[in-house]
Formats: sequence, C-alpha cells, structure tokens
Amino acid sequence: MPNLCTYVENACKKESSTDDIVNRIKQLFDLLIGALKASADSDKLTAVRFIYEQFTLLYAAQKRYSPRYLLFSFKLFCLSRAAYKMLCDTCLMLPHISYLRQLSSCFTQTATTLTNLTGESSQSVYLKQKCSVLADHERHCVLMIDEIYVSPKIAYKGGSLQGFATNTGPSSATVEASTVQAFMLASIFSKNKDVAALQPVKNLDASFLHDSVSKVLQLVESVGYKVVALLSDNNRINRNMFAAMCGGVLQPSIVHPLDSTRQLFFLFDPVHLLKSIRNNWINQIDQTFHCPGVIGNAAKACFAHLKQLYDSYMTASALQLSN
Repeated sequence: MPNLCTYVENACKKESSTDDIVNRIKQLFDLLIGALKASADSDKLTAVRFIYEQFTLLYAAQKRYSPRYLLFSFKLFCLSRAAYKMLCDTCLMLPHISYLRQLSSCFTQTATTLTNLTGESSQSVYLKQKCSVLADHERHCVLMIDEIYVSPKIAYKGGSLQGFATNTGPSSATVEASTVQAFMLASIFSKNKDVAALQPVKNLDASFLHDSVSKVLQLVESVGYKVVALLSDNNRINRNMFAAMCGGVLQPSIVHPLDSTRQLFFLFDPVHLLKSIRNNWINQIDQTFHCPGVIGNAAKACFAHLKQLYDSYMTASALQLSN
C-alpha cells in the first residue's frame, strides 16, 4: 500500500481539481480502513476512522456527524468545556456546543426542573456526588427559598413540553407557570453553592410551599447535607409557610423535622434588615448605637471605629504597594 504522504504529494503535483484530490485521498482511506479491519487492529482502525471523518468534514458542504463521532465529542465536552472549545477553535472539526446541548437536553431536563422532589432523580444523584467531595464542615448549609418571575410560555424540550405549573393539580395540567420556586443551598463555612430544586408554579400558596420545602429538606438531608436554617424574604406566603412549620405560632426555630438533636432556624429577609441597621446607624447624630449591656452595663457601637479600620486597611495597602 503506498505511503499516504507520497500519495497526497503525487496527487497534488498533477493538474487535478480539488475534488479529484479529495476523492483520491478518500479512496486511499477506504483501502487503509479495509486493511486494518482485516488485521483486527482496533486501535489503529479507530484512529484512522477519526482522521478520515475529520478530512471528510473539512471538505463537506454540509456537515453530518456519525453516531460514533457524536458520542466521542459529547464525552470530550463533558470532560472539559474549555478544552472542547479550544479544540473547536484551533484544530478539530467538532459539533457546535449548542448542538450537543440540544441533543443532550432530554438527559439534563430532569436535573434542572424538578416536578417530583422525591425518589432517585438525577438531581438527587448529582447532589449526592457533589456532597461526597465536600468536607464535613462544608455540608452545613442554609436552604434559601425564593420565587422568580418568568414569562409564561410552553416550550418543547427534550422530547416533552416544558413550562406547565406543578401546583395546579391534574384537573388544570395545562396552566402555564408564571413563576419558578427556587431552592438553593449555600454552605455556611465555605463558598460552595448549588441549586437544590426549581419548580414552575402558578399562584403559589403556603400549603404547597410547605409541602415542597419538606420534600426538598428530605432530598437534601438524604444525600448528606445538614440544613441549619431556612432563608427567605418577608413575603406573606413565606411567613405563613414558616408559621405552618412551627405548628401555627411563628417561632425563631423548631426541632429539626429530620433530626431531633438539631434545631432548624428561620431567617426572614436578613439583607434588608442589615441594610436598615446600617442606614439607622449612619443617620444617628453621633453615628453611635447605645445598647443595653448583657449584664447591666451599657454598650455602644461607634461607626467611627469602622472608619478607623478602613483607614488602617487603606494605609497598609498603600505601604505594600510602595514596597
């Protein structure tokens, strides 16, 4: 069998069109693949098939990827998105990232939009794998609850229709969701954050939210996380849900529903509370809070101390830059 480089060189020396040269090289690849099949050399056969498909895609008017090549591309994309993009931009003919996402949407849809928060869903498998690589102290987390407004619409994704509300019941299964109830985990002792569940809803009420929170707690605790507190804004539905978890009378904390040795705390709108404290602190005449002491002695918090800390930090930073 002639050497590939020699064959290509001889073909290019002749006064032939590009199509003729491409066809001759394809004929050589066909001969080489046939010889490798006969010799049962699977490693070389795979490599030659890969090079052959790269060559075919390079001169194809319309790119069509074989199933074997799509599988290889998807594995590479899953290993490293950055490496995949670099190979696409520099040297290889690979399917576009959006095309791979379109093909794999049927596998990832249940991981991002949960209509069933119980059982061995793909999301619970993912959270379990994520939790397994965290240190023990990183597993202590806060479960944040928030409602996100979305444009009501139905879309066909992953072989099914998406966008229906999950809180309307079987009799009204065609109602479009107007909001998404989001549940996010945030580690207390590290920067780790993750989405626990997303539920499309319509006209959310406290009873459905209570049921959803219970399921999410069960899901999160079952994979290894330890939820210390629930965090939400001061929305009326959230307050009613917390009151229901307290047995009707709102309390700062309750015995954890899944572990009687722990407490589950409720936090309402802490960002706005801290903002209000800051604004009132700054608007004081002497910018000082006078607080009753723990054992009778008066205490005070001076905003000037924060300014001194800031000035000290800026001075230290300037000295480091000058050195």
